[in-house]
Amino acid sequence: MRITLLGRIINCVIEKCIYIKHLFFVTFSLNSMHLKNILKVTPYQDIRKKIWIKLGNKIGERAYINNSINLIDTPDLEVNVILGNGVATAPGITFITCSAPNDSIIRTSEKTKRYIKTGTIEIGDDTWIGANCVIQPGVKIGKCCIIGSMSNVTKDIPDYSLAYGNPAKIVRKIEL
Repeated sequence: MRITLLGRIINCVIEKCIYIKHLFFVTFSLNSMHLKNILKVTPYQDIRKKIWIKLGNKIGERAYINNSINLIDTPDLEVNVILGNGVATAPGITFITCSAPNDSIIRTSEKTKRYIKTGTIEIGDDTWIGANCVIQPGVKIGKCCIIGSMSNVTKDIPDYSLAYGNPAKIVRKIEL
């Protein structure tokens, strides 16, 4: 795949290639690193959604992928992140689906394997994730939850919960 930038950023389509109008032509090899960089900076919600899906994630209807989202993913998972219907994400969220060091001996040592975590992150319908949160591997956040800004979510959060902190703790149940 290739990405072409031409003229001002006016029109964007992602299918077999990405075509963005800009002032000059630039051609890149389109890999997941390029897609993640575009995901962080593009002002267009439709493009962010298409990149999100292209990177191996699932997104429900009315879900909002904000800019400046960080995705630390792994090819070992079929689906890295699942966002339900109506999920709202604020800027600066980091989704971590694999916590292993790259090619370090720590990764291959039998004594340290228990510290390495990999898992799909699932966010339930109509949940709101605040700015600069970190969601750890394998965490499931239920439906209609609110996760406060700058929280580090290390464990599952049940439906209808307000949680925040480092590590995130359930503060109260939400009544709708």
